[in-house]
Amino acid sequence: MYFENVYKALYSVYKDGAFIASVIDGIPDDRDKSLSVRIIYGVLEKDVELEKIIKILCESAPDFKIRIVLKIGIYCLKYMNSLPDYAVVNNAVELVKTIGKRQVAGFVNAVLKRYVKDGADISKNNDSEEIEYSLPKWYIDKIKSDYKDDAEKLLNYVCKPREHIRLNMRKISYEEFKSAVRNVESSKFGGYYVKATNVTKKLFERGEITYQAEGSMAIAQAVANLKPKSVLDMCAAPGGKSVYIDELINADIIACDIREHRVKLIKSYIKRMGSKHITALVADGTVNNAEWNKKFDVVLIDAPCSGSGVIYSKPDIMLKLNEQGIKSLTEIQSKLLDNGARYVSDNGYIVYSTCSVLKDENERQVKVFIEKNGDFEFVKDRRVLPHVDDTEGFYYAIIKRK
Repeated sequence: MYFENVYKALYSVYKDGAFIASVIDGIPDDRDKSLSVRIIYGVLEKDVELEKIIKILCESAPDFKIRIVLKIGIYCLKYMNSLPDYAVVNNAVELVKTIGKRQVAGFVNAVLKRYVKDGADISKNNDSEEIEYSLPKWYIDKIKSDYKDDAEKLLNYVCKPREHIRLNMRKISYEEFKSAVRNVESSKFGGYYVKATNVTKKLFERGEITYQAEGSMAIAQAVANLKPKSVLDMCAAPGGKSVYIDELINADIIACDIREHRVKLIKSYIKRMGSKHITALVADGTVNNAEWNKKFDVVLIDAPCSGSGVIYSKPDIMLKLNEQGIKSLTEIQSKLLDNGARYVSDNGYIVYSTCSVLKDENERQVKVFIEKNGDFEFVKDRRVLPHVDDTEGFYYAIIKRK
């Protein structure tokens, strides 16, 4: 049964661009779920390598559905030592029949048995780095250019599978939390690593805790430390940073997003957490609203980005990313910075942030903005790297209007 669940989830990710978190939520909570989740993440993490192996094993490219089945089978044969080879092959063959591809069951059986017997020699492949890191060459080259001697450590980083939450101190104390949840590990930015259980689910539904990445917390803290009376969160959905800022300081906050359905997510977040000083609005951060010019003490621009800092827990990101996509993202980031600057009051601040580790989206983006805008000055920045800080990567910079 777990093979079928894995296939359905991966089909949604590959075919429909579904997010990995949403497809995993759709898997039934049974004894095989943890195994299914491990295989789903594994296949996505090793996607480049699996594609190369299939190319070696098959004279002609299998169709889309069969390629997914083969990826599942080959991943399990290579990386899941707890699963007997015969069981993996049999499950893959039965899966092919289940998805209406009975006519190629013999083909799948033969390919997987060939892999069991002979493996697939990818050592002679010219794309050895792509296979080693299971990442596209253009991305590997960017990381090497940005991080030089540290690049290999970053490319080889393996994320610990864990959930990160923070408390809503308006609704629950640390003592109450500790009495309800066991095996809690504190994080660097005031949150906690926990195992998702029915208890944490109830706490979440009551707004007593919320799932929030360490980077997201750190960025909200950076805003709060500036002690603003007014904050514009230009790219706010789903609302985590605005809500946390509201809990940390007494400020009037406007939280925006370009899409109505994402603003609804912000409003839902506000309601669940009991926030009091946030107004959620639909607004395009790249288009100027003259009524907001020089109105805000802090403008938070948590810009759309590649997500390269979180690919370790969200490997599906790399399926949708390419070099042209990075270029398009940096153009949007630049527009957001230029427009957001108009909204900053005298002696006010921009807090620019991403969940990327690419310097084109971070340090270089900020440098270009400062060079173009002489009435702003760089204050400081912070870069968190997975291989250094053992958490997902993110970046923020604080920029002040003179």
